[in-house]
Amino acid sequence: MSVDVIQTGDANDNQLMGDDADNIIRGLAGDDTITGNQGDDALSGGLGSDTFDYNSNNDGHDIITDFNLSEGDKLDISDLIDYQSGDNLADFVGIENIGNDSIVHIDLDGAGSGQSYVSITLFNTTLSFEDLSNANALIVL
Repeated sequence: MSVDVIQTGDANDNQLMGDDADNIIRGLAGDDTITGNQGDDALSGGLGSDTFDYNSNNDGHDIITDFNLSEGDKLDISDLIDYQSGDNLADFVGIENIGNDSIVHIDLDGAGSGQSYVSITLFNTTLSFEDLSNANALIVL
């Protein structure tokens, strides 16, 4: 297993991207966009309204260490799922709370087949699907 500290942001709005290793990416201050890509990544947006961007290259189980709805943090899964306007978003996204963490399970095709999932751990954060939805924290289109 290879772990790389790929990117550390600053006080500006940064676009930070990992590679195919297990990355540690820290956004610090600013409204950052963070993409882990492949591997089991540890992501931290820091202060500001951060967007954690997921795409078809995401095949690991990422941990977001500081996801915060009150700061305006978002999960952008629009390039990951085949969601169409009018689809039931709950067919694509489910949340399981384990201890103090929320595990966001993303069904790539929304079919519930269990064959194509990506999971993201929101560390030390307990949320419901409704919390994410009501805060417009899921970018799907």
